Amino acid sequence: MSEINILMATYNGEKYISEQIDSIINQTYNNWELLIRDDNSTDKTKNIIKNYAKRDERIRVLEDDLGNVGVAKNFEILLKQSNLDYIMFSDQDDVWMKNKIEILFERIKKCEAKYSDEIPLLVHSDSYITDEHLYVVEDNFIGEKGMNKGLNNIIFSPLVQGSSMMINSNLKRYILPFPKNINIHDHYISIVNEIVGKRLYINKPLMYYRQHSSNEIGVNKNYLNKLKKVLKSDFELTTKKTRKMMDFIYNNFHEKLTNKQKKIIKAFFLITNSNYRFKKAYYILKYKFKTKDGILALIIKVLLKNK
Repeated sequence: MSEINILMATYNGEKYISEQIDSIINQTYNNWELLIRDDNSTDKTKNIIKNYAKRDERIRVLEDDLGNVGVAKNFEILLKQSNLDYIMFSDQDDVWMKNKIEILFERIKKCEAKYSDEIPLLVHSDSYITDEHLYVVEDNFIGEKGMNKGLNNIIFSPLVQGSSMMINSNLKRYILPFPKNINIHDHYISIVNEIVGKRLYINKPLMYYRQHSSNEIGVNKNYLNKLKKVLKSDFELTTKKTRKMMDFIYNNFHEKLTNKQKKIIKAFFLITNSNYRFKKAYYILKYKFKTKDGILALIIKVLLKNK
């Protein structure tokens, strides 16, 4: 009997999707169900996933007439259709290591034994960064930073990759429905979990995170190159959509928030709404906000960029 729902949102993924589905099929842990929803692809993705569904009864393709809804909404639709106790999220172009599900499932069960089987839980791992041919270009995506807990460590920098996480159904009850028009579903999920649940990070790569022209985020070992990328970016987390997401979280989970968490979220609003750059830097330092590339990168960003 299946215990884990794996949710895969697809769109024009014909080039790599077979490798990812094969890596799921070849897992050492087999009691899963893969739910796939295609977001109105114009290539051969639909045919590929339907063929897999015909060959493996654990794979199910969701059909609807909603058309193209975007990645976050696609995952929300899939999440609403999930009916098992544990849930994973899959990108269409990565490759999972054979024991990924087994390790995550073992850890989340240990967390339930330690805390409670009623508490919301999120377990996640690191990943190898690869080029489009799966050649490893960096040994980790998060590294030891994944150990950092607290809203100040994740609001400005998503430390939890959606494709690296496993959550339980207790967390699902809190994260649905998603806020309207969010761009990054895994960031939203990880922030809510930081408020209502427990998070365990496995500091080892359990998947190959493929970088290519369609999803490239850019990975540089050189700090100066990383800093240049931070400054060049649009700083997604200061957009109106993200502030609306945080406003949604603050209002909907207000009773769950500790006083410290309330202060951190209010400081986030001050940083992202203020026109005074040094005031932004002050609150970053006071509450120790950071991006994945550190506090300095965040401070330089707000000092050199407009709101």
